[in-house]
Amino acid sequence: MWPIITRVYLCARDYILSVKLGNENIDKLVAQLVPVLCLSVLAKKFGGFQYSLTNLLSLEKNFPSRADFEEILDKVSSNMFGGKVNRSSYRRVAEPFLRDFASKFGISYTPNVGKWEPISVNTTAKTITHDGQPSAELIEKVDRLLPQQPWPRNIDQVVTKALKVRRSLVSEAINMLISQGRRKIQRDGIIYDEMGRAVAVDVSRTDLSVDEINQILAGTIKSEIPIMEYNGIRVLQLIDRSNRVSPL
Repeated sequence: MWPIITRVYLCARDYILSVKLGNENIDKLVAQLVPVLCLSVLAKKFGGFQYSLTNLLSLEKNFPSRADFEEILDKVSSNMFGGKVNRSSYRRVAEPFLRDFASKFGISYTPNVGKWEPISVNTTAKTITHDGQPSAELIEKVDRLLPQQPWPRNIDQVVTKALKVRRSLVSEAINMLISQGRRKIQRDGIIYDEMGRAVAVDVSRTDLSVDEINQILAGTIKSEIPIMEYNGIRVLQLIDRSNRVSPL
């Protein structure tokens, strides 16, 4: 699959370079236009924006031609030629292009640019997310699977495997439970209340007592342990984040 996707991208890039070579913003133009051109070419080839691995593999024998790329830009007046487009505004600029393309070629289009979760009619998928966020049902499932705090290290990974969803969704569900007051903030095995006071600690992960942690945070005990802000409160950073260990 990846060689095919890469080939589509490179063909789109080469086409833009060939027709806009003199443009002083050519690098930015390539970054802005090539992704939507790739989406459009494939959607035209497969008759829609939802296509399978089998569809992609079929391109080995029926790859888009230069004329396919040319036809799209000839029929769709691109609002992406020039102008300032950053990461946050890309979706706002790209979607009108794709809507115009879909209309001219008679292809069904639902706004979906830049979303992690693809539009789906699958009922199960809808129970997992709502607009890219964990659904209320998923939050409840995560809550039922979480043990009493302090949680062991990598608890989000354990819950992820049990529910078979993305780890980022589980982490977001845990954050929502914390924001709702149903769980407390936990960092490196230390539990904090909403005022930022340590209230419990996983003794298997640090020798510090709750009182010692609070005194370090208050500055009454000198310590070389870094203090950082997390979820709006000051917490101790016991783990070197460079090793990418889960903070839970």
